[in-house]
Amino acid sequence: FRYKEEWSFDEITNIHREHAKDPLYAILHFTKGAMSKRLVFMEQDAQSIVDFALLKNHKIHFDEAK
Repeated sequence: FRYKEEWSFDEITNIHREHAKDPLYAILHFTKGAMSKRLVFMEQDAQSIVDFALLKNHKIHFDEAK
């Protein structure tokens, strides 16, 4: 079974970063309209992903999840 879903940077409105219990990982929440995806990344990659997304779409709101 394969499933693939793509969101363009223009569709993403928010990214929130959540710190995982394991410090090696970070959780990024991507929002598009009423939909949200919670994805887990290596901590070292998470900031690069956020930086790239903001470079592609400066209108994305980024914040730390509380």
